[in-house]
Amino acid sequence: MLPQENIEVSLAAEKVELDAWLDLFEAAPAPVRAAFELASIRIGAMGLLASRGIPINEFNRVMGVNTTTLSEADSEFESSRL
Repeated sequence: MLPQENIEVSLAAEKVELDAWLDLFEAAPAPVRAAFELASIRIGAMGLLASRGIPINEFNRVMGVNTTTLSEADSEFESSRL
């Protein structure tokens, strides 16, 4: 496999993982979301996960971060006036 193909496969795999984690958080029943304080959001191509009730990296992380997604997040933040 050529180096560019490796990068494309890696990026595709990361997107699948990101989507799966966001789906998992979204599909959690309300009592589970409340008990583990689950929260997730997609900002552009990034996915942010948080769980105050499960203090491990897999449940508290940002995925899909690169220079393009950081620029998208910055633009969204500026437009939302958070």
